[in-house]
Parts: sequence; structure tokens; C-alpha cells
Amino acid sequence: MRPIRKPSALNQFFRDIKEKFSQKVLKRFKLPWMKSKELDIILEVISRLKPKVCFEWGSGFSTVYFPANFPFIEKWYSVEHNPEWFKVISEKINDPRVDLVHIKRDQQADHNGTGHNDGSYADFKSYVEYPLSLKTHFDFIFIDGRARKDCLQKAYDLITDNGVVIVHDANRDYYVSDIPPFANVLRLTDYRKKRGGILLASKSKPIAEVLDIEAHQAAWKIHDIIAKILVMR
Repeated sequence: MRPIRKPSALNQFFRDIKEKFSQKVLKRFKLPWMKSKELDIILEVISRLKPKVCFEWGSGFSTVYFPANFPFIEKWYSVEHNPEWFKVISEKINDPRVDLVHIKRDQQADHNGTGHNDGSYADFKSYVEYPLSLKTHFDFIFIDGRARKDCLQKAYDLITDNGVVIVHDANRDYYVSDIPPFANVLRLTDYRKKRGGILLASKSKPIAEVLDIEAHQAAWKIHDIIAKILVMR
């Protein structure tokens, strides 16, 4: 199991550069597609929470990476809508704890209507409701796929009282404009508007019990300063 990493903005910044070089130049893809400052938050939450049963909307390298790094996870369910991407990820999975399924969209997304190019509930009804068929509740839910606003609504009914829900790309206001009545919510955003950012939510467990909030907030502030210096915003 990975040790909990104390957030360091400089360390995260240089890890991001290294990972970008690995992906762009060496064509090596091993880590989930997100900034190190976001990855460190998820790693710390999972490390402290120690969830046994997890669910993920939107498969990716996270589907391989998180279960591999946390042996206490007994089951990691993941659902993916894109058949080509499903094939890519499924070929990388050799962990019997991981259950990845393909659920195609119900209808063509209306990019000029609801969904903000993310797909509406009607577009992805079967995808959003798939975890109901598992007839269980989850200790950890990761939302990083389509119809995220609708998935977040569904997650409220599926998460255990002490479980934690994480939404990636929470910089998009649309995803979090109508949050279910979670007792504990933390949102970390930055200069990016169309991607990035993290939302954490729980019915009962204080976020501070699974995350050093002040340390991560301080690191994110330094990242904003670095972004201003490099004219990234």
C-alpha cells in the first residue's frame, strides 16, 4: 500500500512535467489522467478511508491504478460507455477484484440541449443506473465519466453513511450546481474552467478525517501562483 504523501506543490508540479513527458514523448500511460495535486487527494482519501467496495463511473487508468495500490479494496466496479475505450482498459486489467462493464448510451447526446456536452440523464440512463443492479452500497464512489451531475445525484443513494464520493473535473460549475444533501462537502478549484478540480462529499464522515484539508489547500494556492507566473491562466 502506498504511504500517504504530504502534499508539496513543487513536487506535484515536477511530477506533472515528468508525466506529461512520459505520455507525450515516450507514449507511456500508467497514471490516471489528472494533475498530481488531484491524484494525491484521491490517494490520501482512499488510504485513510480504506474502502472495501468501490464504484467508478468512467473507466480509465484509474481503474487499474487504484485497486493495484490498495490491497484492502475487495471489489472495484467500473462502468464505461465508449466501446473503444472499454476495450483498451479491459485489456489492461488482470485483477479479479476489478469488474469493468460496457454500458452504451441510450440515445445520442443533444449537445445543444441539456448535458453541457456531458450527456443528459436521458442519454445515459442505463449507464447512470447500472450500479443499482449490483444491489449493494459502496464505501467509495469516483465520478469521472458522462452525465456526472446525474451520477452525483444517484451516488447519494448508493454511498454508505461513512463513505466518500469524489467528482473529478469539479471546476465545471454545472457538475456541482445541484449537490444532493450531503452533510460534508469540500470543493477545490483552480484556474482551469473546462477540466480539473475535485469535489468530495460524504453523508456523515467529516472530510477532515480522510484528508489534510489545510495542507492541500495551501498546495493548490501555490499551484495558482505558479500558473500566474507561467501565464497558464
